[in-house]
Amino acid sequence: MSELDQLISNQNHKSKRIIRKNERKIKKRNCVLLTISILMLGSVFGIMVFFKNASNPNNVRSASIIGRAIHAKSMVNIDPDTDVYSVDNTAKQIIIPNETTFAELAEIMLLPWYEASLIAIEDDKGWDGTNGDGVITPSQVKEIRHVLLMTRDMLDVFGPVFPDTTSYGRTRKKKSTSSSKDKSLWRDLRKQYRDGYQLLGNLKDLDGLTYSNKLLNQRTNDVLVWKNTFLQFQKKNRIRRFLYTRDIQRGGGIDPYGCYPHKSSHLFWAETTKIPCGNDIGTVALQSLAKVQLQHSIDYLTIITNYTTVMPKSHELNFHNLRKELRIFLDEYNLFGTILVPSTTSTSTSSSSSTNTNYTNVDDDAVLLTNELEILNRAQKMLGHINDKWTAYQIYIQDNSHKSKQKPLAIQTDKLWMKFLLWQDDKNLKNCITNILNRME
Repeated sequence: MSELDQLISNQNHKSKRIIRKNERKIKKRNCVLLTISILMLGSVFGIMVFFKNASNPNNVRSASIIGRAIHAKSMVNIDPDTDVYSVDNTAKQIIIPNETTFAELAEIMLLPWYEASLIAIEDDKGWDGTNGDGVITPSQVKEIRHVLLMTRDMLDVFGPVFPDTTSYGRTRKKKSTSSSKDKSLWRDLRKQYRDGYQLLGNLKDLDGLTYSNKLLNQRTNDVLVWKNTFLQFQKKNRIRRFLYTRDIQRGGGIDPYGCYPHKSSHLFWAETTKIPCGNDIGTVALQSLAKVQLQHSIDYLTIITNYTTVMPKSHELNFHNLRKELRIFLDEYNLFGTILVPSTTSTSTSSSSSTNTNYTNVDDDAVLLTNELEILNRAQKMLGHINDKWTAYQIYIQDNSHKSKQKPLAIQTDKLWMKFLLWQDDKNLKNCITNILNRME
């Protein structure tokens, strides 16, 4: 072999080694890429399964906090034409069995409205103001305020299942005195919603009125300060964890066996003889509350029908309480439907002068119930309109403005009041309330 042949041979061996080395690198790289691809596909599949399970009502009770929040948020609808918020349980095939407990019902009904309130407070387009100037106006707060009200109502309805102590798992005293102070996170959360509802209401009261820039700026600033405080409160106190965690030993808020007398609102459990516990049947518990609300409505109606004027503060307090009792009951019916007010197949006679008909079957009975509920709804709307006029009069008095309009506005308010009294007598409002009350006996 010549020296040239040896050089060629060495070069061939070197080339082969380089080729084999490159092949090993390529093979190794392909293995790495294959492993990464498998891991990525596995991750994507896992995420898809997670979100599928999170949005599945049948798996929601075992899902994570994030998954359950996604599921609850998926039930929130915002009408593109009216901007009205609603929670659609039916569309998500939520089935509420008759044996559903009060605590279980709290989770089903409260959590979607909580998510709706976060959407409304963080992202509602009303916060952008007119033409995107970033200043919310009196005409833009209505739907945001309504969501706060519905969420606050849910907190009130299901208040008994939330612990009334600051330390989770701490044994509550069996006997609570009227002087004992509720320092629970539930109460602080409810206060956030109450404050926001009231401040947004103060701003909304200016809608359609002539007012000073000072008054507008003051009420707008109050709302914006509250909004910032509300969002900080949610983060600081981990409210989503509080609402979605079932174990109260670990910071959860809904006690499946809880029976806590918060007594925050006279419109809910404050005046009931026995508050429900978390393991009570949900339907029975809700009906016990609705019965008290309707009975209070009858009591307020009996008092106010003797008023010839509603301008005194004490008179406004009573007719406005009637309105609130009716509105809250109707909100509850819209949320719970036949769970709250069952239909009956017994022969009934409509109490309304406009529908004086005997109903003897299920379909006719449904018509009767619909008519009676519509009368209650019309009553609370009329009372709300009267209260708007009364509030406008008070704004002029407090702001010491529009003195020439004050007396005519008071006269107009009382004219609306007399019109309501004639209408409620014609529709026999008291009997309508009584008939609905009897359905829950």
